[in-house]
Amino acid sequence: KPSVLTGEEIMSLRKSNRQLLKLINDATKIKQRLNQLFHLKEFKHGRLLKSDFGLKLLELTTREMITKEKINEILPVSSKRMIKEEVIKALQEFQGRLNEIEKISLGNEVMQLQLIEIAKNRQRMAYYAMARKNIKFLKQMKLLLTIAGVGPDTAATIVAEIADISYFPSPSKLAKWAGLAPRVYQSGHRKHVTGRIHKGGNKFLRRAVVLACQNIHAKGHESNPLKQFIIKKKESMDSYWKAICAGARKLLVMIWHMLKKGITWTRPKLTKELTAKLEKVLLRKVTLFENKTKKYRKAWEKLSSKSTEAFETIIIIQNDPRMLLKTLINSV
Repeated sequence: KPSVLTGEEIMSLRKSNRQLLKLINDATKIKQRLNQLFHLKEFKHGRLLKSDFGLKLLELTTREMITKEKINEILPVSSKRMIKEEVIKALQEFQGRLNEIEKISLGNEVMQLQLIEIAKNRQRMAYYAMARKNIKFLKQMKLLLTIAGVGPDTAATIVAEIADISYFPSPSKLAKWAGLAPRVYQSGHRKHVTGRIHKGGNKFLRRAVVLACQNIHAKGHESNPLKQFIIKKKESMDSYWKAICAGARKLLVMIWHMLKKGITWTRPKLTKELTAKLEKVLLRKVTLFENKTKKYRKAWEKLSSKSTEAFETIIIIQNDPRMLLKTLINSV
């Protein structure tokens, strides 16, 4: 699998982002195990895993009896919302269904999840610290954060894994390196394109753009052109993952243009200055087209005027087709 040369700073950022990815995967595995326990014990408030307050509630469930007074003690002072009675009742029922071994296991899982959340936040400080020192990295981060559906973690991963956009002379080279190009089997002159991605190159870059496309498809605004593209592909191909892969490749091509040209995701406003520039470009292109048309028209008129003389000359030179062609070329 090919790689690119990177400096010490970018390599450190790569290692940090990959460690962050490992922590996210570990947290996901723990949440899956907890959701399985919730399903077995008929506890339908798995959304508590998504907040620090919810994790504190679950930790409290493993230590002592759940009451409203105990919950108010751990409730943040700045929070104005109060926990609903149905959630308190569900926690009490869930606590009653757990045996001692399950309580110990639940407490350990929740504690690990809390420690992973702290480690994730500390790990994110790596690209924040780099953005303070490295102006180029900060500029690239700002460009990628203009994409709807791309957050700081994804943007930092994309910048770190690409390293330097000048390594890739075209968007197709970047797509191939990320493993989003179709597989090709070739023997001699016979070439067979399978349509399946070959998954070579950098798997971390491929994962980042695929997750961004999943986020855009699930939560993006209806006016987002990339979401519209994914939906159309999904309807035509009748496959979710094929549509996501096609959207990921398209997103990667857009990222190449953004980093290469320094342009943002949003379209620029049509000001008077921009309108004047566009009019000049259009007038110049129209003038060039008219000049070429005049040139070809003159050549055609000259060819048609000389063609009669050429056919009369060919009669004299014994009807040789090669001589006729030579005479026509010389006449022009």
